[in-house]
Amino acid sequence: MAEVLKKLPKVRSKWPTEAKLTKNTSFNIYDSGHLIGIIQLNAGTKVRIIEIKLQHAVVEISTGQSPLPVTNTDIIDRMGGAAAILALPDDPVPQSEQNAGPAEKSVTT
Repeated sequence: MAEVLKKLPKVRSKWPTEAKLTKNTSFNIYDSGHLIGIIQLNAGTKVRIIEIKLQHAVVEISTGQSPLPVTNTDIIDRMGGAAAILALPDDPVPQSEQNAGPAEKSVTT
């Protein structure tokens, strides 16, 4: 599972636009970056996927956005399962990220 979670951020073009919760989940509600409340969402609730990071999917419902564990959603199933995800080629790295590589070391002669 750890390898699948590492792979997900690298295959953004293959992410589904929405997912369903597979477990009852707490959803944090933020206002201007400050936590203002927590609601409970039931398994089966549809959420919109904004971003997938190493362990969490940032999802949106009508009250806002919040990170949730990927394993609390059906994202992996929607993408064909762990083996299918691991077989996907990584998305191309944008040119701006390619140019932002490590600084070159100066060589003294």
